[in-house]
Amino acid sequence: MELFVARQPIFDSSKKIVAYELLHRESGQTSYTQSDGDYATSNVIASSFLTLGLDSLTTGKLAFINFSAELLLSGVATLLPKEQLVVEILGTVEPTQTVVEACRALKDAGYLLALDDFVLRPGYESLVDLADIIKVDFRLSTDAEQKDVIESVRNPHVRFLAERVETHREFRRAASLGYRLFQGYFFAKPTVIATGAVPINKIGYLQLLNALNGEAPNMKQIAAAIQSDVGLSLETVKLVNTALFKHKQRISNIPQAVVMLGLDGIRKWVYLTTLRRLGNTATPDVLINTSLIRAKFLEHFSRCMGLERHSGEFTLMGLFSLLDAITNHPFYQLLEHINLSDELKNVLVNEEYDSPLGQAYLLMLAYERGEWPVATKLCTRMGVSIENAAVAYIDALKWFYINYLAVA
Repeated sequence: MELFVARQPIFDSSKKIVAYELLHRESGQTSYTQSDGDYATSNVIASSFLTLGLDSLTTGKLAFINFSAELLLSGVATLLPKEQLVVEILGTVEPTQTVVEACRALKDAGYLLALDDFVLRPGYESLVDLADIIKVDFRLSTDAEQKDVIESVRNPHVRFLAERVETHREFRRAASLGYRLFQGYFFAKPTVIATGAVPINKIGYLQLLNALNGEAPNMKQIAAAIQSDVGLSLETVKLVNTALFKHKQRISNIPQAVVMLGLDGIRKWVYLTTLRRLGNTATPDVLINTSLIRAKFLEHFSRCMGLERHSGEFTLMGLFSLLDAITNHPFYQLLEHINLSDELKNVLVNEEYDSPLGQAYLLMLAYERGEWPVATKLCTRMGVSIENAAVAYIDALKWFYINYLAVA
């Protein structure tokens, strides 16, 4: 049985990730329903968590998992650690006596309970009293309903989560009403108040210094160290495009840029900026982390497509895919004076997705959002199995956890 797992981040009012909702489906499912094989799917997910470890999927943060009435009564939630699980009770669950008793048992055992797609209606008071989090769908509710939920729920301990927030206006309004948690596509590329500089991860910098200080510096290792960090990658590409290193050749990957700079050029650049960069104690932004996961996923997926020779370009696309959100500048300004390949610019700047790069980019987005029918169609079009895409995504998450979290 194949397993598909995607994550959607849940943020607080400071736009910091506090949890992930884990979206899952079995192989062959073509729609994201809440009634098909819930029990079987939950058992598959629970088993895989025990194998992969929740830390590698949620980076140590809380995991929201959907539970139907059948799943609640089955007691499957107790297979997962209470310290990391939020039992998300689907909006279709009726508050029968047995369901309420099952929820109360979970609450007494220390599990957090969330009510999904919540709508004010009589008979649900018992579940509201047990809830720690109430989720309101901002696509399906009116402005009045979003406000009424806050004012009518009498549980003083409950936190309200605005779900499917897709605009900055909705985020601001939800926060003003009293919502303290937020989830939706708006946060996939949030508006970030920042300068145009991209933070550089200290781990990536130290790896680069280590590669440069070896007895016989290896250009492949140097390129790999640079490629493991979004900020390093952007600075390398920009440096190649300065007057000193002006080339007519288009840049399609980091190893190519490293060769153009040469070992001496890299050393001069690195030692000039090392102390300044390492002196910055800011924690890498979630957008940087997402970019790294995307880059590794696309690197793996390029091999699935039989395009190993172009894996560097796929990796670079993932690294740069959120630069507009990271720097708060549009792509056309960021990449105007950088000689990236036309194919890469067409995807990032022009949003043209007919090429293999563009199709892989769309798959990346579909997979992150748990849009399995879209992901399946894209894989079929590219001649790659959805199973291989799932493996590539899980491998990317494992790689990120091992390299950037487990060593922290």
